[in-house]
Amino acid sequence: MTQARPPTLCALALVAVTLVVARADDTGLVHRLTVRSEHDTVFFGYALDADGDTVVIGDYNGACTERGPCHGDVRIYGATRDGLVEQARFHGDEDTLGFEVAIDGDRAAASLNRRVRIFERGRDRRWYETATIEMGDCANRSLEAITLAGDYLITLALDRICVWTPKAGTWRLDGDLGTGAIVDGKLAAAGNTIAIAWRDKNQVALYRRGLAGWRRVETIAVERPFGLALQGTTLAVQTNHTIQLFDVARAPRLVATLAPQSEPADWKYGAELALDDRMLVAWSDDGLHVYRRSGERWAAAGVVASPLAGRTWFGARLALTPHWLWVGDPREDPHPTPGGLVYGFERRR
Repeated sequence: MTQARPPTLCALALVAVTLVVARADDTGLVHRLTVRSEHDTVFFGYALDADGDTVVIGDYNGACTERGPCHGDVRIYGATRDGLVEQARFHGDEDTLGFEVAIDGDRAAASLNRRVRIFERGRDRRWYETATIEMGDCANRSLEAITLAGDYLITLALDRICVWTPKAGTWRLDGDLGTGAIVDGKLAAAGNTIAIAWRDKNQVALYRRGLAGWRRVETIAVERPFGLALQGTTLAVQTNHTIQLFDVARAPRLVATLAPQSEPADWKYGAELALDDRMLVAWSDDGLHVYRRSGERWAAAGVVASPLAGRTWFGARLALTPHWLWVGDPREDPHPTPGGLVYGFERRR
């Protein structure tokens, strides 16, 4: 286990935060915050995750030196209606940090090449780096995706899916879910359930952990799945310009099919999804398509356009919490330099 290392703390002034007051519509979302990196880097907001009122943003083109390479960084913020407070910032080393990030409770993770660094919030409410996990055979090349679910870290590489868990003071491999080429794969996890979308195989595989370890329990036939989200026992899958919702508590059961709220839908529709028990948000070329749940029924609630007209990467990354929707736009830019932005939308209902 890596010895705990305190974070690099930075003043809020280094990050441009714009407070916005806007009216709520049928989506119940109010644009409150706009955040950009002081580096004005293209990929700020490409890596994004949130839990509660804590948001983690990766900037793998950040932390550049004048003559040296960019090593990337990861920022952890606490959110209020009045703004963001930067709680910690961690920098990359010889590898670029922050291509993928994840958070669950008081634990966060960030990928760099074939490693994952773990950060934990201590009793003093400060964040510390507590471990670096070497992927070994679990990644023959850079990681494509990571996620945290309780005490499990799940990593997705081009040719392997692995599950890690902390045991006896160190992170150990808890499950190897198999090898083989994973083309355009997507990863989601909740509790002891993991969902993997294989676009080239036209399927979504579900894995669960039992007494004998991790095993595949279901395979759902879905045409070229891409976007994927899992919340509790509800699974959302983008397929063929629609979004299908399944109840996966037992055998998967299709409960709803959602259509775009505007036409024509391009390839982006549903390629990124955020889901909880009340709301589903889908990225699309014209903005964020929002759906709300009432009882067992899902209904369209409206489309949230980018605060800057004509920007089509608004929503390339999404993170949904009970009070916030966080929207990454790694190619957004109101400035002369091509910096990315992150938007915070307050949820009013």
